[in-house]
Amino acid sequence: MAILIAQAQTTQESSNGSASVESFDLAAAYDQYNGNVIASGVAALIAIAFAIQVVRNIQSVSKYGVGLDRRIRRRLRELEKQKAWGTAGDLLFQHEKYSDAAELFVQGHEWLRAGEAYEKAGAAPKAAAMYRRGSAPVMAAEAFARRGQFSQAAKEFQSAGLHERAADNFLKALDYRSAAEIYAKLERFNEAGDCYSRAGDKSQAAAFWKKHFETQFDLVRGELARIPEVRELAAKAADILDESGAASEAAQLLHKAGYLKRAAELYTRIGQVHEAASVYLEANKPMHASKLYESVGEHEKALQYRAEARLLKNDTVGAAEDFAAAGEFVKAAEIYSQAGELEAAAVMYEKAGEHRTAAELYKTQGNLQAAATAYERAADYTQAADLYGELGDHTSEIRVAKAGNDWFRVGEVLLRYERDEDALAAFQRVDAMDPRYEAAAILQADILRKLGRLDVALNKYREIVRDQRPTQANVEIFYKMAGTAMDANALGEALSLYEKIIGVNYYYKDANKLAAELRAQVGSAAGSAPPVRPGTVATGAAPQPEIALSRNNDKKRYSVEEEVARGGMGIVYRARDTVLDRVVAYKILAANLKENEVAVKYFLREARAAAQMAHQNIVTVYDAGEQDGEFYMAMEFVEGQTLKALINRQGAFPEKLVRYIMIQVCKGLAYAHDRGLVHRDVKPGNIMLTRDRQLKIMDFGLAKFVEEVNVHNTRAIGTPYYMSPEQIVGRELDGRSDIYSLGVSIFECATGQVPFSKGDLSYHHLHTAPPNPGELNPRLSQDLVNIILKCMEKEPGKRYSSVHELLSVLRSEAP
Repeated sequence: MAILIAQAQTTQESSNGSASVESFDLAAAYDQYNGNVIASGVAALIAIAFAIQVVRNIQSVSKYGVGLDRRIRRRLRELEKQKAWGTAGDLLFQHEKYSDAAELFVQGHEWLRAGEAYEKAGAAPKAAAMYRRGSAPVMAAEAFARRGQFSQAAKEFQSAGLHERAADNFLKALDYRSAAEIYAKLERFNEAGDCYSRAGDKSQAAAFWKKHFETQFDLVRGELARIPEVRELAAKAADILDESGAASEAAQLLHKAGYLKRAAELYTRIGQVHEAASVYLEANKPMHASKLYESVGEHEKALQYRAEARLLKNDTVGAAEDFAAAGEFVKAAEIYSQAGELEAAAVMYEKAGEHRTAAELYKTQGNLQAAATAYERAADYTQAADLYGELGDHTSEIRVAKAGNDWFRVGEVLLRYERDEDALAAFQRVDAMDPRYEAAAILQADILRKLGRLDVALNKYREIVRDQRPTQANVEIFYKMAGTAMDANALGEALSLYEKIIGVNYYYKDANKLAAELRAQVGSAAGSAPPVRPGTVATGAAPQPEIALSRNNDKKRYSVEEEVARGGMGIVYRARDTVLDRVVAYKILAANLKENEVAVKYFLREARAAAQMAHQNIVTVYDAGEQDGEFYMAMEFVEGQTLKALINRQGAFPEKLVRYIMIQVCKGLAYAHDRGLVHRDVKPGNIMLTRDRQLKIMDFGLAKFVEEVNVHNTRAIGTPYYMSPEQIVGRELDGRSDIYSLGVSIFECATGQVPFSKGDLSYHHLHTAPPNPGELNPRLSQDLVNIILKCMEKEPGKRYSSVHELLSVLRSEAP
């Protein structure tokens, strides 16, 4: 029995500590013993019990291997009973029983400790499996790497998302293609190219070296000197591309990398002549480019590059000739100009169609005829006309002046040759916006007087002076007008004008003498009737009076202080109401109207109608009547300036101000329209912006008054720039006519200009669509543009039906 147990123990110990109860065959041991020794039943039972105890002791020893003393084994048994697997594992780990420790750690689900123990035991796959179960794939990868198993490590790193470390381990494992693929995804193109090269894949290597070069090229903004090593990679890639049949791509890469000579040679070899020539020129070898083009029969190109080659040798004239022969006239002109050959340069600029530049060079050289012709071809008609005039070629001067619509110049030249009728026709075509318009009008009047058309001439002078008073600057116009009036036998008007002239300059020409003669003539012709009052200004068919200024006349209700404005209907003064002690605007009726009983009746009627209105956006009329033989209207005196004056000073208004103006004017118009009053002359000049930024509409009812007074006159009443189509043709008017005029006024406020300023204004208002205000002022909102254009519809029915509707739209669309 003892022998059997000893054998069993020996067998168990030889199994390196891995024996278990199941591996010990107790029945076999007993049979062996029974076959050799005969014992009693009691002895057998004792022996069997003893054997079991011995086996248990053997199991305790063999399970953890030899080398552990009894005290440690006992401790391990206790820990196992307590299922303290981790503590037991730590005890075995301390005694370098790594495999056993690992198994205990596994039972305790301590995966990372188990992995560490397996790694110590040299079982890398088991260690990696434990690390993965413990959510530590990087540790698994590093375990493989530490064992030199780089391929496995790379895969573990890759699954953990650490691609760069994966690529590095593939590289260590000599798996170049796998490493290259990862480097490519990481956009580490240089490493990808190197790995593909080691893997023998030249095509891929070239592609990634090229990508690396282009990336670096962009980073240094094309400064090749900063990336010499990268340039060499580009050259290697180009060689591979060339070998693989992608020569054009290789040449492009060489060119970009700055290998100009090699690029040009490669382009030449594959027949891309234009590209080769361009690179040769960049390499400062234009003659090579010239020969290339000559070889393929492109002679003009060959000439161009030969010219460039000549420039390098300072052969400027030869270069210019070659450029000219190649049709490069501007380059030829520039070279001739730099060489001081200005006439030759001018000829080249003419051939290139640069006529203005050619003209200036011809002029510098004193060749005025050629310069004039060139200016004409350049459509610079003013310069051309000047030179033709200087040359005495007035036929050509008139021709180019007409081409440039310079009718004033045409008239001047014709007048110089006493072609009066033709000159008159030319002056009549001068545009109203031309700064010489008034001078053209004066010349028209002068010609009409010279031709004996005195009444027409006198009316023309009246139109010119209109609201002006004689000054040192304009006294000559008044002198001519006075002479024309005298020739036309309008002696009273002539005398009045000469008196005015004397008031400005007592010694002006023979005005004093003529005035004295006229006084005698007018006095004898009129008998006891008084002569025309001195100090009148012609503003129609009869002179217009002024009021003698009298500030301290207590007998008068209104004491005039100073003149503030003058127009065709009369003069406006600043005056004081001596009864109510307040400043008023005092407007008197023009002399040619006050003698008309119908005019006076309408004037007073409209004044009384206007006086019935009381609105913050309408100038208040206080009173109307007669004082000192003058019919007057006393109104609210407004401190401020008209919108027209503001536009003239600053141009287009901001949209916020435009909307504010439109809303305030609409309020005033709505109030008047509700009471049956149509303004008929809405325009920026009739709208005041007060110092406290309030809007005031002026002259309500006066347009109606003028219209009724002129009922037998075919002329439409209103201001031409702002008149509605129905007003032009004389239809019955309602509030929609004011809406049209308001639209034109707001167009001017928003853009700084009226929609129609040239040509036949009546025709334009009737037939021509207005320009888009949004194109003239891009800062305007589309909403405001739409509002303005709807106000300016030709047909009244297409406009807003009333000012109330317009006001509602403005408020709802306010930004």
